[in-house]
Amino acid sequence: MVGGYDYNADENHVNHATAKRPVGSTFKAFTLATAIQNGMNPNVTLNCNSPLKAKGTTTEVQNYANHSYGNITLKQATAYSSNTGYIQVAEAVGNSKIISLVKRLGIDPAKDNIEDVPVMTLGTGSISPLEMAAAYATFANGGYYRQPIAITEIDSRTGSVLYQHTDNPSQVLTEGEAAAVTDVLSGVMQGGGTGAAGALSVNQPMPAKRAPPTTPPTCGSAVIPRSWRAPVDRLFRGRDPHPKIRHGPAGRQHQPACL
Repeated sequence: MVGGYDYNADENHVNHATAKRPVGSTFKAFTLATAIQNGMNPNVTLNCNSPLKAKGTTTEVQNYANHSYGNITLKQATAYSSNTGYIQVAEAVGNSKIISLVKRLGIDPAKDNIEDVPVMTLGTGSISPLEMAAAYATFANGGYYRQPIAITEIDSRTGSVLYQHTDNPSQVLTEGEAAAVTDVLSGVMQGGGTGAAGALSVNQPMPAKRAPPTTPPTCGSAVIPRSWRAPVDRLFRGRDPHPKIRHGPAGRQHQPACL
C-alpha cells in the first residue's frame, strides 16, 4: 500500500502500488529480455541515429532531444535509452513475442492497454508499480517469476500456523538469459547511462531502466539495487493530484519523486 505524497489530497485515495501508470522506456527491458531469449547478442550493432521512421507507421521516432548516437551496440542503446535503436530491436523479434513474454511476467496486456503497435516498445501502455516490480524481480531471481502476495503467513494467538503461503514460481527465462539482461541493464546506472546520476556510491551491481524527462508526470523507473535474488525498487515521479511542473536547465522537467 502506497498512499503517495498526500493520501487525503485526492478524494479517490489512490493506492499508488496498484494504480496504472505510463511506463515509458522502462518497458524496453521486456523487449531486451525477449531479444536475448531469442538469440540476439547484446553486442549487436544498431543504427541509433535520429529520427527514424518505424515500419508500419508514418510517425517518425526520435531519441531524447533528437540526439543521434550513430552505430552503437544494443547494450549501449539500452544505457542511452535510444528509441530509434529499440524500435529496430522490436521489429527484429516481433511484438507478438514481446507480448508473450510480458504475459509470463504477470502483466495483462488487455488490462494495461498494451497494444500491438509499431511503437509498443517505447512504453505506450500503463502498468502498475507492483506489476513492474514483480516483472523486474524475475531478472534478479535467475529468471523465475513469483506472483506478488500481501500475506505469507497467519498465526493464531497461541502460535500455531493457520495459513502459510506456498510459493510456486514459474521459470520465464533461463538463469543465463536473466544474467545477460541484468548485465545490460547495469549500464543504465553507469557512465553515460540515463540513470547514472542516481546511482548509489556502493560497490555492487545496480541494473535499472528509467523513463526520460519527457514522459507523463507519474511515470517512473525500475531499479534492482542489489545483485541476485534481492528486492526490486519501483520508483515513480510525480503525485496525485499532479503538481505544477517546473523547468530546469535545458528545459528539462522536474517533479517530486515518490517511492
